[in-house]
Amino acid sequence: MPQNTDPFVFGDQFLYTFCRQTPRAKKVHSLAPGSVIVFGSVLRHRFVCDTVLVVAEALSHTRSNWRAVVEEKVPKEFALTTLEPMYAWRPSNDRRFTLYLGATPERPIEGMFSFVPCRAAGKGRFERPSVDAVPGLPAANRQAISFNDWITPTEVADRWRQLAETVLAQGLALGTRIELPKPA
Repeated sequence: MPQNTDPFVFGDQFLYTFCRQTPRAKKVHSLAPGSVIVFGSVLRHRFVCDTVLVVAEALSHTRSNWRAVVEEKVPKEFALTTLEPMYAWRPSNDRRFTLYLGATPERPIEGMFSFVPCRAAGKGRFERPSVDAVPGLPAANRQAISFNDWITPTEVADRWRQLAETVLAQGLALGTRIELPKPA
């Protein structure tokens, strides 16, 4: 069975459209530009960060219309590794998903951009950074969708800065453009 790549962190812009976007998770389908999505998991009782996506744009799509709605906005590799397998698994033509296009350093939202914690090539593997000291990222979350409605819109950029500083303080960098792997 094919596996998807979501969030997709390769190329010029991070993309997210599938993971945890269930019909019951209605809020995840209507995030505004400037919203921050932190992907991660709990490891040794700490919340560790994999990817941070700052929403720049959102496009609603279904199995029956995704090609017309999003195909010109995404690299063909994203269509092949995420959209096509995703819709092959889904029988319903009317189930809605939202494609989120991430903010970039060149086109940030209130100074925020999408990133992955990383280390320079050749420096070896690294532990994913623990970020649960940042308010709103508790280790108790356990890979569930959580909305921090208590964080006001004016506080979002400050929380993003705390998150970025926490990653940098652990000796890592903020990766913003990852080249697509070359075909074998």
